[in-house]
Amino acid sequence: MDREHIEDSAEKAKGTFEDTAGKVTDDKKLLDEVGSRTTSRQLVFWSYVLAFFFTAGILALRHLG
Repeated sequence: MDREHIEDSAEKAKGTFEDTAGKVTDDKKLLDEVGSRTTSRQLVFWSYVLAFFFTAGILALRHLG
């Protein structure tokens, strides 16, 4: 594992802990913060996926043409 994977795993664990704490204490502010971090992390992930497939498509078209 490299440093980024360890940091990402730690961030996910922190988010899970904060989410549980927010649900137990009914803290809406904490739940909103966890939700926004989760959404931004998913947005980054899907942008990488989209960039990968776009690049693969361009390379395939160059190979065929």
